[in-house]
Amino acid sequence: ALGWIFIPISQSYVESGHFTVLRRLISAVIENIVVYGIGGILFVILLIWITASHKYDSTSTSVAILMCLNNAFSLIFVLLLMGYGVVEIPRSLWVHSDFANRLKFLQFRSCHFHEKREDARTTLATLSKQIQMCGSLINPVTEPNLSRFHDILLRTLETVTVHSDLRMNDEIEPVTSVSEKALASLNKKLKRAIVNQHRWECFWDRLMSEVYLIDDINKSRQDESRTFQSTLHPAKRSQIIARLQYHWFVWVRPLLMRTTSIICIGLGCLIIFAEFTILLGASSGGRLFANAIYHEQVAGHNSLAFQIIVFLPLFYMTVCVFQTIFDIRMFQFYQMFDPRQTDAASLLMNAYLIVRFAPGMCLNFMLLLHETSINKDERQPPTAFSSMIAAMDLGPIPSLSLAFTVTAPVLMLISAIAFFFHIPRRCIVLLGITRFESEATFDPSLISEGKELIERERPFFYRKIVHRKSSGSNAPSDSHKVRVLPIGKKAIFSSAPDTYEGMSVSDVDTSDTEIKPLQN
Repeated sequence: ALGWIFIPISQSYVESGHFTVLRRLISAVIENIVVYGIGGILFVILLIWITASHKYDSTSTSVAILMCLNNAFSLIFVLLLMGYGVVEIPRSLWVHSDFANRLKFLQFRSCHFHEKREDARTTLATLSKQIQMCGSLINPVTEPNLSRFHDILLRTLETVTVHSDLRMNDEIEPVTSVSEKALASLNKKLKRAIVNQHRWECFWDRLMSEVYLIDDINKSRQDESRTFQSTLHPAKRSQIIARLQYHWFVWVRPLLMRTTSIICIGLGCLIIFAEFTILLGASSGGRLFANAIYHEQVAGHNSLAFQIIVFLPLFYMTVCVFQTIFDIRMFQFYQMFDPRQTDAASLLMNAYLIVRFAPGMCLNFMLLLHETSINKDERQPPTAFSSMIAAMDLGPIPSLSLAFTVTAPVLMLISAIAFFFHIPRRCIVLLGITRFESEATFDPSLISEGKELIERERPFFYRKIVHRKSSGSNAPSDSHKVRVLPIGKKAIFSSAPDTYEGMSVSDVDTSDTEIKPLQN
């Protein structure tokens, strides 16, 4: 119920554009009823067919079918995502240790990020002007409800900086009439536009921070004094701290990332081999995790090693699955940001993914330990989970039997091989989508354009840091932080690249700061 009813309805409620609690709740329920109505019709047809052809009891069978379908759905997605994770996580760690290639990649990506950030700002500015147009068509005396709803939209605009964009089309579609439905639609678009602008501002600031850090590391490599000097954080540090930072960024951090990559490769190979042994059944001699747990139990050791054997594979499998979700960017709109910068819809979406994928991960992990009835290790006592899974087995139906869960791990092997040889990425690039290009196919012109963008952004980004320090806050910069400004009920427009609570970037003195160009 949590993953199928409460979280989806809560998410629709948060994203609804209506202005009253009752209307938002009704719209959230209706939105989910449409989805569940279609799924319910298909489920009834399937239940009738199973009951008629296999003579099952409809009451007990319906519950088993629901649980089997949920487990099959989550298991398939978990295995596909895990196949990507066991390949890409070690590869990503190894690539991140090479600062020269990483800098070229970030310069290449900066063009895409800058374009998306400008599009988000333009969308929000367009909506702001449309909301202002609506205000001229509302009579507060004869239409008090519409006036109250319009004031809510204006108060929402007060919580965010709206940038005027030269690319914005001045010929905005005129608003001829105003209704509660139209204002609700504008409110929903406004919420999404604010979150979208906030998201791309976070992405852009993260990219800039990493670029300037790598640039400082490259400069420190050439420094004979072997001290780390940050151009973005030029505060005076003791020689000991500067030397420690130098050794950390130049030597220890790359070595640690490569070592971690090798460890992840070993864990990935163990998990792939263990998944393959599921096909061989409980009689196989290659059951890595099951044999290790059995010998620990026979020896009677209640040691830390036993806990690590159980926890480490499950932890790495979980990291592979959930890291892959954000790496592939299937749900990029719902990515989480720190500190405390994630919106409610994103938190609910992440909770929804955890609830939906948790059964599949548990089922697959128990299969690795040979703790289900179809591949049960007779040497070990039954568990509550294996007993529940056995009650769900619909043997005569291949797609809903436990035999499917045993053959499904082949999907992980196929997924791992495909991503190891970049087959999906190459297919996507052939379709003209350059977002997934590898380092070997970077367009030199985009890299040059990205370097120029980064250089132009450096003074403004530094001023953000100066303002953050002067305000005594460790929070992200105001350019992407949702904040309340003490200005009247009007949309806030800024023609400057960034403003901070009435202070322009030109108000910050950076004459004593040396800003050096990027180095490859």
